[in-house]
Amino acid sequence: MLQHGKSVQTNMCGAPEKIDMSESNVGTKKTGGLNRGFTLIELMVAVAIVAIVAMIAIPSYTAQMVKSRRSSAEAALMAGNFTAYGADEAKVQQDLQALQKLLAQQAPSPSP
Repeated sequence: MLQHGKSVQTNMCGAPEKIDMSESNVGTKKTGGLNRGFTLIELMVAVAIVAIVAMIAIPSYTAQMVKSRRSSAEAALMAGNFTAYGADEAKVQQDLQALQKLLAQQAPSPSP
């Protein structure tokens, strides 16, 4: 009997014969013979494809990691700068008020 271009062994009633897949007949003609695995060329092609994809993906991945670290560092620096700016601004305001008080005390009184 032919099924999809392959010969299938059948019993007397025409039903396909069941194949025992135990270890005893694993390399025989009945189970497909030794043509069940991949060839060395197929494996080498698969490894080459994976290597090409890795060569493309890894530099892009590392560039994105550097970019994210840089953004994180910039955000941390900006947060620190705003805090430092706020502290400096408060100190400047206090110094300005103290200077104004000092100038007001030292200013000569207007004469009539």
